[in-house]
Amino acid sequence: MIRRLIILLLIVGCDIFDVDCKGNIGGDAIELWDKCYSIEETTELYLWSNDLSGHIPSDIGNLTNLTRLHLNNNNLSGNIPPEIGNLKNLGYLDLSDNNLSGSIPLEIGNLNNLLHLHLGNNQLTDTIPIEICNLNNLIYCTLNNNQFCSYPTCIENYLGNQDTSNCP
Repeated sequence: MIRRLIILLLIVGCDIFDVDCKGNIGGDAIELWDKCYSIEETTELYLWSNDLSGHIPSDIGNLTNLTRLHLNNNNLSGNIPPEIGNLKNLGYLDLSDNNLSGSIPLEIGNLNNLLHLHLGNNQLTDTIPIEICNLNNLIYCTLNNNQFCSYPTCIENYLGNQDTSNCP
């Protein structure tokens, strides 16, 4: 009897069990910026100009069915998480116009389906990894207004203006 009641409550979606985002019935999910996203069903995230702040959570790398990720025009800071390289279905990545810093992770080279990459207008520094040359399908890229000191020749046409005042 109790088992039938529990099954019935689960079927009708009763909230008495206080299930968190990762425990949602019907599949796994992750919580990003106080919202729950299905790992299986989320293919696009359009979160530009949403006043997002803080770091990009490494859990974003679990959304492996993403084809488009728009986090531009926010106040995101810190490094681009290396887990971004898990998003192998990604065709469009826009992290421009934030306060991201540090290096582009080597794992960016795993995004073989990437057509558009927008990282301009951040505070990214250091060397652009050679792995970015693995992006053979890239047709549009913006890296302008960062602080890159060195870069592979495959990407030099996308650099635009760079602040090199802190380069050795």
